[in-house]
Amino acid sequence: MIIGRWLIVSEGEYDEDESTWIASALTVLQSSEKWWTLFNYSDSRPLTVLPLVAAGLLGIKQGYLMAKLIGVLFWAGSVFFLFKAFSVYIKPNKALWYILPLALYFGTTWNPGFVSYNSEHFCIFLLTLGLWLYCKLEKTGHLNAWETCLLGFSLGLLPFAKFQAIPLGLVTAGFALGFFIYQRQWRYVALLTAGGIFPTLLVNIFYFLHNDINSFWQDYFWNLFFYSYTTTFSKVPLSERFNLGRGLHFIFYSKHVALYFLGQFTLIVGGLMSLIMFSRKQTNTPFRLITFGFLYLLAAIYAILQSGNMFMHYLLFLVVPLLFLTFVVVEFLSTNPTFGVRWLLLFAGLQSIANLLSYQHIYHRQPESSITEALQKHQQKGDKLVLWGWADRFFLSTGMPQGIRTAHTFNAYLPGPHQPYRLQQVIKDMEDNRPALFVDIAVQHLSSQCDTTYRHYRFPALKTYISQHYQLVQTVDSVLIYRRRASTSK
Repeated sequence: MIIGRWLIVSEGEYDEDESTWIASALTVLQSSEKWWTLFNYSDSRPLTVLPLVAAGLLGIKQGYLMAKLIGVLFWAGSVFFLFKAFSVYIKPNKALWYILPLALYFGTTWNPGFVSYNSEHFCIFLLTLGLWLYCKLEKTGHLNAWETCLLGFSLGLLPFAKFQAIPLGLVTAGFALGFFIYQRQWRYVALLTAGGIFPTLLVNIFYFLHNDINSFWQDYFWNLFFYSYTTTFSKVPLSERFNLGRGLHFIFYSKHVALYFLGQFTLIVGGLMSLIMFSRKQTNTPFRLITFGFLYLLAAIYAILQSGNMFMHYLLFLVVPLLFLTFVVVEFLSTNPTFGVRWLLLFAGLQSIANLLSYQHIYHRQPESSITEALQKHQQKGDKLVLWGWADRFFLSTGMPQGIRTAHTFNAYLPGPHQPYRLQQVIKDMEDNRPALFVDIAVQHLSSQCDTTYRHYRFPALKTYISQHYQLVQTVDSVLIYRRRASTSK
């Protein structure tokens, strides 16, 4: 899987989010207060940025290829823990056959949404670690104290990698907690609960000591609540987001993944039909394992549909729950598990062959050289950069850190309940940090989810602040480059 991915990926931005995480890592690495900057300048996902920061501290240069390879290392870890979860129920040599389709698929896919580095990678690693520990508990009836704390802690970290993963974490935590309560193992109830709330409690104490607890709740909770439960970032009404046809279209419309998913869904449907029609009277599968598998998959489907956006990388949340439920159905509801494994391998093999036959050089966006050169012309050592728009790739091309806590500013200009707070935050950050360069890149051919409707001068408070503290020094390709006036830079 790692070798296949190494041969496929290259340096370049496959997804806008990659540039966001790299920009945040550059900012943390150049900050004197690294922990504070990590939590505040990482777009509410510090655990996504942390691996890039760690690589930077080891002397590895920031870049897209480096980020992509870190992502595949997390997938290798996820595959390992999924193998451990399967090995709880069957022999390891047999569990390998269930893992092989996943490794085969991820070693050959060139879908940009799947191979780019994104916040799902660390989440899935944590979720799969939690899945293994839950399976161990479900099968053996016991976890030691350290394993129970680790289960709670790993799931408790999810909000700091991606809020979208929380439903999956809640299903795992809920089943584990229910098991301990049913067994009256109150010590383990306390350990699991403490491990789960410890990360959030610790971060709240951290913000409290910095006298800025409001930033945590605004930037983490409310920011992502509005993303998921309003139409600010998706025009699809909440009532239509879970439409069956829409959900099936999202899951199967891509040629990069349709066959791979189809093989697993058909096995699940076949297993259910067999269970209903023939009503097997005996099964060595605990009822809770089947229930857990279905709810785990439903939580994943909920996670990918809730926001209303059909970003391909959201489908990554489906990969582990779908394969896990397929494993449960094939091993414990099927009369011929060997056929099920061969069916899995057949569809994974067909998908891999299709991927290889259709392979083409992955389009990746490079920072426009004319704009990079213009920024570097006005750049001085130690300068910070603010981009008004969504074109985070210019942080890497210039090497400048963020001048405000987000690499992009769509939260501050897209209409919505959180927009006034975000706009006020941009101005406050600029006053606190005094970034040398302010660049209005709100033009459609350069910024995502942006056009000239959202130019900075269309927002009176920001227009006033820029006119008072900055001077226009160059216009290139409709991009407005401002430099802070020397009289206001201190």
